[in-house]
Amino acid sequence: MGRGLFVALGVFAIILGVQCLFVDQAVLRSPAVVQSSSNSLTLNKPTQAKVVQPPEWAPWSLLGGGTVTILYAIALPKRIVFAG
Repeated sequence: MGRGLFVALGVFAIILGVQCLFVDQAVLRSPAVVQSSSNSLTLNKPTQAKVVQPPEWAPWSLLGGGTVTILYAIALPKRIVFAG
């Protein structure tokens, strides 16, 4: 189980690092809420948008950390099963 967990975390970090290479900023908005009253629909305005900008070092750190994590998972010893 440990090996699979480390491989999954490494792959996730690599995918996130590649995504940060191509994306300059992400804008997160809450969806508009539609409320229905007896005869009409009202639309509530979404709240203020949040802008996420990954720092300059984030993509390369995630790529390197993910690669090292996958290499660590490959180097882990296999389970030893004792018969007896």
